[in-house]
Amino acid sequence: MLLSITALLLSALIVASVLEIDVFVFGNVLSLVPPLFLYSIFVAFVFGAIATALSSVFRSVTKTDMIIAGITILVFFGLMMMRTWLGVLYEQYSVSYLDVNYHLGNVFLFFLDSSDYRMAPMYQGIMGMFTGTYDAADIAVLYDMDIGAMPPQLPAKAYTTPLQSMFIWTGLAVLLLLLGIFKFEKKEVS
Repeated sequence: MLLSITALLLSALIVASVLEIDVFVFGNVLSLVPPLFLYSIFVAFVFGAIATALSSVFRSVTKTDMIIAGITILVFFGLMMMRTWLGVLYEQYSVSYLDVNYHLGNVFLFFLDSSDYRMAPMYQGIMGMFTGTYDAADIAVLYDMDIGAMPPQLPAKAYTTPLQSMFIWTGLAVLLLLLGIFKFEKKEVS
């Protein structure tokens, strides 16, 4: 937690000093620190629970670390590609309920919305491509030639509410943590 809050505060300070922003903008940047800190704690809890469950199954630390790295890559990049490959089938067969990447993005929006901060449409598009939380299949289509800009808000993909996504991830993490503890108690100490 200390590392997370330090990184967030230093990031805000570096952005402020490199971009030479005024005090008002710096205050807005600092207002993002609490929700981002809460989200980082949430992600640390989820991936910590996954690591705990895996470490109780495997004896090798290296094997556990490799699997955690693979899961992280799968969640943040593999599922993004899967969503693109599936196209229409993604919505037709409600794959979104199993898309943990979408749920992580949705939880991020839950914490971000608590700060009354609204992402710029360009960043919503990028987040939509990575997590599927915004309808950003083709950013060029969203560009309005009449006004010479993108709309102020991209349409959100509301497969589930952000709170439901948070409960799904929390439930998964608690289940994995309990399974890891149960398996650890059954293990022989050698």
